[in-house]
Amino acid sequence: MPLAAKTIQEGAFGFIEKPMDESILVNAVEAAIKQGAKVEELTGKLLTNSETMILQLISEGKSNSEMAYMLHRSIGTIERHRDRLMKKLNAGNSAELTKVALALGLTSPQIE
Repeated sequence: MPLAAKTIQEGAFGFIEKPMDESILVNAVEAAIKQGAKVEELTGKLLTNSETMILQLISEGKSNSEMAYMLHRSIGTIERHRDRLMKKLNAGNSAELTKVALALGLTSPQIE
């Protein structure tokens, strides 16, 4: 399993490449704290790192099987995360999840 996928599964918010300067680390930590606060403010609930990653991938149009492959998880695990997200965020479909992801800054409205 690639290090990036394993680290995300274990709860990493992001990555910092070495060598780095201290300000990069401070900025990354501050961004992680703000992201968690923003999620809670908008949803009233905290999302796990896995839920946040899956929400971002859903907003990018990834299918369950694509997400499972990318994150080295089963399709069933991805489906459970998606279902939990829809309940936590009171979303009825992927379009509503994408609106939340946009509001949280997890994705942009740019079409690539």
